[in-house]
Amino acid sequence: MKLSIRKQAILEQADKLAATRDQWIHKNRYFYQDDYTYMRFLVKNGLRVLELGCGTGQLLNALQPTYGVGVDLSAKMVEVAKKNYPDLHFEVGDLEDSELIDSLDGPFDVIILSDTLGYLDDCEEAFTGLLDLCTP
Repeated sequence: MKLSIRKQAILEQADKLAATRDQWIHKNRYFYQDDYTYMRFLVKNGLRVLELGCGTGQLLNALQPTYGVGVDLSAKMVEVAKKNYPDLHFEVGDLEDSELIDSLDGPFDVIILSDTLGYLDDCEEAFTGLLDLCTP
């Protein structure tokens, strides 16, 4: 996977934070629990959910999908997610990589990009690439 200099810096930072990310979420649990509650209001249980920029998988798990896939640029974040949520599916990759997007087992009822847009090089192209993964 060929990354821009900016994305390489993002990846390096995410890899550094992966081991302590869940501790940070726990320390700030009021904010995260409130965020997860609102997301559960928007996304009902039992849907097919794709989370792009899934980090350690806590949000995806909180949504209780029937089929949940998380994608993150950081292999270290995905390693934590796989360990904590073995019933969900996690992939390492860049959501702007069309080969990765084409390899995902869609369609999905919901696609989430929570706290992810600022990490994209081209938002419009990334959204266009997701169209085939969406249900009508």
